[in-house]
Formats: sequence, C-alpha cells, structure tokens
Amino acid sequence: MARWRIDTERASARVTFSPGIPGLGITVKGLSGEFDLTLGDDGRPDMRVPIRGEFALALADLDTGPLTKVSRSLLASGDQIPIRGTIRDVARTRGHDHDEFGFTVDVAMRGETHSTDGLGNSGVLEGDRLRVEGRTTVNPRAVGVPVPKILRARGHIVWDLALVLLEV
Repeated sequence: MARWRIDTERASARVTFSPGIPGLGITVKGLSGEFDLTLGDDGRPDMRVPIRGEFALALADLDTGPLTKVSRSLLASGDQIPIRGTIRDVARTRGHDHDEFGFTVDVAMRGETHSTDGLGNSGVLEGDRLRVEGRTTVNPRAVGVPVPKILRARGHIVWDLALVLLEV
C-alpha cells in the first residue's frame, strides 16, 4: 500500500448544471487530499486491494474564475474548509484489464454529509505521478447547495487529478 497526494496545482474540476445555459460552467481549482492505493506490476492501480482517499477544498483556495466571490459566499458557513470528502468502495466496472472504475464519494458540505456514486479512469504511472480522471453527477440540494426545488437541477462534475507518490 502506498500513500499518494493530490497535486493541487494540477487538479481541477469542471462543474456544469442541467438545466443550464449551454457553455456556462465553472472550473474549480484548489483541491487537496491524499489516497492510499497499491499499484500492480503494470503500473496501474490494483483495485483488488482496497483504495481509500480523502479530499478537501479550502475556502481560501477556491478559484472559480469570475464566480469566485459568489462561490465563496455560497459555501461559507464559518468553516475555512467548506468541502471535505471521502472516496470509498472503489472497484473496476469492466474487469481487471480495464481502467474504468466506480466509486462512492461522501461529501461533507454546509454541515451535512451526503453520498453519491461516480465513474473514473486511471492512467498508468508516469514517473512519480498517476493521472486519474472521471465524472460525478449530483443533485446540488443533496450536498447542501441551496438550489430551488423547481429547477430540478443536476450538477455534472468532470474532474482531473494528478496523484504524486508520497511513500511506499
């Protein structure tokens, strides 16, 4: 089992909403965290060994471009780290020879914790970095974002992470 950290400088998540205005979305930067995972002989994560990770987004690091001030005010609840999460139940979706995996993410935000499922793809180790990308769809109200019920909104998050090896 090895310990990995999210490369905060390279991590990003693109968030769009439906219904929404085509082309309107925000890019979130400032994500940090660590994962425990084992690599197989082929340089890919061995998902037969449990994988677990935690992430956080500090309010001071939240960057959503021109919407940063609004985003910070929506998330502010007196906590300087308004979003925390845990990744669990990671498993390949199409057998050991494929890079696609499913997972459950528990998100704590605005005083509540909610779970949702997601899909991801892992790359092969390049130097000391492992690229992981994926997508998660959430009901914004289910994770504490105050969206009027009449909108029946869905948040679509496409994320891209580089994990850096910390210790084996």
